[in-house]
Amino acid sequence: MTDPTGDLEQRVAALEREVARLSGELDRTGQDAAAARLLATGADRDVSDVRSQLRAQRQLLQALRDTQVEQGRRLDQLEGRMAAVELRLTALEDRVAGMDARLTGRMDGLASRMDGLEAEMRDGFAEMRNGFAEMRNGMAHIVTLLERDE
Repeated sequence: MTDPTGDLEQRVAALEREVARLSGELDRTGQDAAAARLLATGADRDVSDVRSQLRAQRQLLQALRDTQVEQGRRLDQLEGRMAAVELRLTALEDRVAGMDARLTGRMDGLASRMDGLEAEMRDGFAEMRNGFAEMRNGMAHIVTLLERDE
């Protein structure tokens, strides 16, 4: 027969070793759990920071979008105004071109009239010179006649 007390002592010793091992494991598990809670707290803080940054970036992007929409609207208005200015400039260019054509025609008419007046003046001056020459000759003839009678 086996010794009941020896077997019991061995079993109690084995159980005590197992309890000590389990107690150590439980301590390590507690430490691991505490470390995991610490990591979770840090991760929660990190996630909160990331969310805050994402919210700020989302707000920034929305502000940029709003600005771009406003600037797009203003550009559309400016394009409309520029189109109106271009139409007005085209109309002015057409009017200036018409005035230029009319002025060119008038200038050509004035130039030909001036040419005619110059020719008339040349003819008039030539006629006057001839008249003065005849007068000089006539006066010279009168002087000759007067000198003969003296």
